[in-house]
Amino acid sequence: MGGLIFYSGAGPVKKLREITVWAAKPLMSVASATRNVLGISSAENSSQDMVSIFRFEIEKLKQENEYLKKALRFKEGNNLSLKGAHSLLYSNNIGKEYLVIDQGREAEVMVGDLVVDGRGILVGKILEVGSNFSKVSFASNAGGTFEAEISPLNVRTVARGLGGRTFSLELVPADSMLHQGDLVLLSEIGYPKVLLGEVARVEKSGSAAFQEVGAVFLGRPEELSEVFILVKK
Repeated sequence: MGGLIFYSGAGPVKKLREITVWAAKPLMSVASATRNVLGISSAENSSQDMVSIFRFEIEKLKQENEYLKKALRFKEGNNLSLKGAHSLLYSNNIGKEYLVIDQGREAEVMVGDLVVDGRGILVGKILEVGSNFSKVSFASNAGGTFEAEISPLNVRTVARGLGGRTFSLELVPADSMLHQGDLVLLSEIGYPKVLLGEVARVEKSGSAAFQEVGAVFLGRPEELSEVFILVKK
C-alpha cells in the first residue's frame, strides 16, 4: 500500500489483480508443463490454473478489504489522519522489542511518529526511518516516556517504560484514588487519547507526596500484520 490508506475507486483492486496474475505466471507455467508431460489436456490445465489464481486473488482481496475496514472504523471513531503500514518483522533485542514496517521517508514517516493497532492501542514510536521502511520501538521499552492520564479520574502522569511490557506511572498524587484495572491513556498534544496500558499495582507510602503506580502494556504488536501511523494535528 502507499502512504495514505484511504482511497476509493477500482485502481488499487485492478493493480492488485495485475500483480497477482503476474506473480502466479511462473507457477502456472511449471504446473502446465508438468501436466502436459503426464498427458493431461491443455483445456483442463487452463481451467485448473485459473481456479487457483482466482482463489489466491480472492483471498488477497479479502485481506485488503478487512485491513481497510479496520482503518476506516478507527479513523471515523477518532477523527484521525492515518497512514497504513504492514508489519514485516518483530524482534526482541536484549529485552527491547521492535517492529519493522513497510513505510518510510517516501510516505513522509518521521522519527517520533506514533503507531497504533487497529483497536486503537498504542504500539510504540518510530525510532528509525529508511526510504521504504521504519523501525518502531515498543511503548513499554525501557527509557521510553509518554504524557498520559489515568481514567476514569483523569489523573495526569508520565508513563515511563521499564521493559518487560510494563510501565511506571510517575508523579501520581498520593490522594488520587486509583485501582487495579484503571486504564492509562496517551495524553500528548496533537494526538488522540489512545489506549496505552492498564494499572496493575498501586502502593502508597506513609506521608509521601506521590504514590507508586505500575501498569502493564496492553498491545500485542508481535501478532499484528498491519499497523497505523498517527498523523499529528
